[in-house]
Amino acid sequence: MEIFCYGDSHTKYFGQSTMIRWSGYVDVAEPKVSERSMIAASAKGFANGAASRFAFRKFQRLIAEDDPIFICMNFGLVDADAGLYFRKYVKDTKQSVEADLAPTYRAYVARVKETMSDPDQHVVFKGLNPTTITAQDYFNSYVFRNITKRISQEDQRLGVADRMRDIPTTIAEHAANNCEAAEILRDAVESAGYEYFDLRAELSDPEFPGLAARQFLPAQHDNHVVDSLDVRVHHRRAVIAAMKRATEG
Repeated sequence: MEIFCYGDSHTKYFGQSTMIRWSGYVDVAEPKVSERSMIAASAKGFANGAASRFAFRKFQRLIAEDDPIFICMNFGLVDADAGLYFRKYVKDTKQSVEADLAPTYRAYVARVKETMSDPDQHVVFKGLNPTTITAQDYFNSYVFRNITKRISQEDQRLGVADRMRDIPTTIAEHAANNCEAAEILRDAVESAGYEYFDLRAELSDPEFPGLAARQFLPAQHDNHVVDSLDVRVHHRRAVIAAMKRATEG
């Protein structure tokens, strides 16, 4: 058995690093786990199908090459991170997190169901990791940089900065958004009859739900949890367990 994991850049942790093998965390009797990560790919882009800028089209190329039977889908964090604030501060929308993300996540899961129509295929979904953006100044810088990178007009950039100042998002609100988005995705997945799993219990700060625990925070500005042996092992064990439930349940 080989489990292929497809998704955004956070999918990289499913890769079987040399250190995992050398450290004895790979049993030859266990499934092989392979990752196919796509930087900045979103659930919204995937849901757009052939009209997507790259997410779904690249996914189609990858599965044509892999011909997978055991599949893990790992999109959605981009939509709940920079995507959520792009719509809030650039598009100036007034939607709740539920109104914003629920249709996107349902459409993403529906696109997976439509694409993975082979009855021999087994699909599981991984949920969102807790956020590593745990400091206010970092949040402000990260969000502004990411949501304005395609805006060249200075007056438009200033307008975004003004809205961020006038309608600030605190770290507590950002953490709550991460938690709510995770539950919205879980509901979309389970309502469609798929197996869902995440690593929030393993990676979260127990005192601040939605935020990654200190030991999983990167030393540099990065919205990914630190790439450590523990993190890779957690991902490997979780996807194998989820696939076992999906295939035996």
